[in-house]
Amino acid sequence: MGIMDSKYSKELQIACLTVQRAALVTKRLIEAVDKGFLDKSDSTPVTLADFAAQALIIAVMHHAFPDDRFIGEEDSTALRSDAKLLDRTWELVSTTHLDDERSEELLYTPRSKEEMLELIDLGQGEFKRSGRTWVLDPVDGTATFMNGQQYAVCLALMEDGCQKVGVLGCPNLNLETGRVHEDIADHDGYGYQLFAVAGEGASVRKMGRGALLPSSKIDKKAEVNDPQELSFVDCKAATSTDFELHGKIASRLGAPWPNTTDVWAAQMRYVALVVGGCNTVVKIPRKPDYRSKLWDHAGGMLLAEEVGLTVSDVYGNPIDCGLGRTLSGSYGMIVAPPSIHGKVLLLLSQISYIVHLFSKDAVVVAAAANVASHFVLNNLFVFAWILLWVRNHFWGSEIILAAHFINQHASYWRHRGLPTFVHLPAVAGPYAWTLTALFWNGAVAVHSNGIAARIVANVFIWVILVVGGVHVLAANDHLLGYCLSFLTLSLAIEQFDIKVIALQWIFAFVVFAVFLVTSFYTSSTRYYGRDSLFRRIVEPEATIDRERQPLLDDQNA
Repeated sequence: MGIMDSKYSKELQIACLTVQRAALVTKRLIEAVDKGFLDKSDSTPVTLADFAAQALIIAVMHHAFPDDRFIGEEDSTALRSDAKLLDRTWELVSTTHLDDERSEELLYTPRSKEEMLELIDLGQGEFKRSGRTWVLDPVDGTATFMNGQQYAVCLALMEDGCQKVGVLGCPNLNLETGRVHEDIADHDGYGYQLFAVAGEGASVRKMGRGALLPSSKIDKKAEVNDPQELSFVDCKAATSTDFELHGKIASRLGAPWPNTTDVWAAQMRYVALVVGGCNTVVKIPRKPDYRSKLWDHAGGMLLAEEVGLTVSDVYGNPIDCGLGRTLSGSYGMIVAPPSIHGKVLLLLSQISYIVHLFSKDAVVVAAAANVASHFVLNNLFVFAWILLWVRNHFWGSEIILAAHFINQHASYWRHRGLPTFVHLPAVAGPYAWTLTALFWNGAVAVHSNGIAARIVANVFIWVILVVGGVHVLAANDHLLGYCLSFLTLSLAIEQFDIKVIALQWIFAFVVFAVFLVTSFYTSSTRYYGRDSLFRRIVEPEATIDRERQPLLDDQNA
């Protein structure tokens, strides 16, 4: 499908042209550095590139689509306080044009410095999920830009929080080797442009100085069943992600490591996935509160999805692009072929336990190792259950779950006081899942559409509450309670989807609420150092042998 056949034909054409023109201004600065007109030792070239490219992009898109909003990385503060920097930026913006007059006529250029500043500041507008928002990163990969390596000029259209159009201009991209490499750059030409429309596939073209050059469709990525066929793209120098942990994950999957492609810019990793021979990205932040910027991924994610890759956070949830300037609802990221994506998720779901096995703290390693046998059994039982479940052997899978429950019960009461991130993935989480699975697997086994079976199911859901409640209260285990609360919530939602008026989902919602409130109360008592009645826990005074105290005092004297 060509540009003119697309549902977003106007948006796509204008976006492709403006990204190409913005790429030209970045190339002008690289040439100035190479010729010695600009000093590479300071950040002036990349600062100019950021401001000029953002001004050119927003100028065009705002003129063409005046009701749309913008999210950009830069604002005009530095320009307003530095007259020399402002003059140099304005010179770039006002003199960068496409060689093709018909194409250039479609692109608006600011008429004054003040208008340029106002356009740049449009990128700092309020984010709203509803409506249309253009997300841009004028130069993704500022460090590599300065070295003449790979970077991207990025523009994406969000509509009601969903990606609809994505365009990445890669001025230094050289695909002669079939791989993306930092140091194999297109210094003589203008690189490539990749673009996609949601549901319409992805395409690639060479960039030039004039009209848009012909494009070609990008083939869908092949499915991968053998982990040896995985090809990771990563960045060893990135400080926000755990590169060593990525390597351990690849090794446990049986995939080749080190990664076959290493690039700095986040958006260029999507390029490596789409046209650079790679098929997998795993991104696990070093800090639990780290969240990626929206402009580092918008557009690139769409390209990956349009060539058949699955994109999610490390918990398997779709990436929500409608939450603001960051991907605040998503921790980490996995991009992989659908056939292997689930295996990566399964490994990551227990990654905190695996990480603790490699801890530098001997006490933590010992705690994790103590439950290793149960951890292995958990995976074997779940594997056996899956094999039976998918073949409709529901009674056999129920027996497996019963045996698994006995294993989890023994593990739970034998290993108390484990570190949180050992207890949760290796003990509490699997235990809660097994208890819940016993219920709904049993319901399937007895054909819960019958009246007798429904009565049994309605009774058994309260068994989950009783058994789980005993553990939460007796063991003061809020983690198990939270796991059970969310599992019963998912059960309630599923039952509600099946039948709007039914006791099953009403009971399940009640059980969810009880678990949630109880768990919150239990975690609050632990946090504030209180007992179950919220009385302050007073540590007993040290026992003193009064009869020997004078003698001890004399000796101490």
